[in-house]
Amino acid sequence: MAQTKPVEITSEPGHHLALSNAYTRVFQVQVPPHAATQMHLHRHSYLFVNLGQAQIENDVQGKPPVKMKLVDGQTKLAQGPFAHIIKNVGDTPFRNVTIEILRPASAEAENEPRQRGLSVDSGLMIDTLYDTAQVRVSEFQLNPGVHVDIHQDKWPHLLVAVSDLKLRDQRPNGRGGDLTLKTGGISWSQGGHAHTFTNLGLERARWIDVEFK
Repeated sequence: MAQTKPVEITSEPGHHLALSNAYTRVFQVQVPPHAATQMHLHRHSYLFVNLGQAQIENDVQGKPPVKMKLVDGQTKLAQGPFAHIIKNVGDTPFRNVTIEILRPASAEAENEPRQRGLSVDSGLMIDTLYDTAQVRVSEFQLNPGVHVDIHQDKWPHLLVAVSDLKLRDQRPNGRGGDLTLKTGGISWSQGGHAHTFTNLGLERARWIDVEFK
């Protein structure tokens, strides 16, 4: 791979900025079949949530290319900084949500107990995928019609819809409302409150939740 100068991620045509705040920048990414991104720079560590199935080649600058088969909802943590080109070698679009981790770990978060593993209860599944000093990343699956109490949200967090979502989000103070998102949609919350979820849809609701410590 030619050692060309990488562009900033904000200048890469396949990366579309969807959210920016003190904790994260979130990009909606799409690469058509048999196309490639420009070489672009990831200055920060980040997560990506894959949408649909894809076959890609990851060409990291200075390293051999790596081919990957990705499945729907697959979530990966990548340590920056580095520059790369993504080549879509499959016949379907490569879509993901890329979530940069901007804030360094706090002393409080360093001492926070880490969660691991899978929890299943009354139509709700929570799978803790990553729990680092900066983020906790969990996959949620909620069966149609199921109402569940969610623990107190301690930290700000980002919800990424892996399926179409129609959720009723209720809080003890009466606030909240219905959250309707298409696959790949995002929703940001500052946290600091308890709430309940009800799946108003006819299919299992699936989403990734990224908590920023």
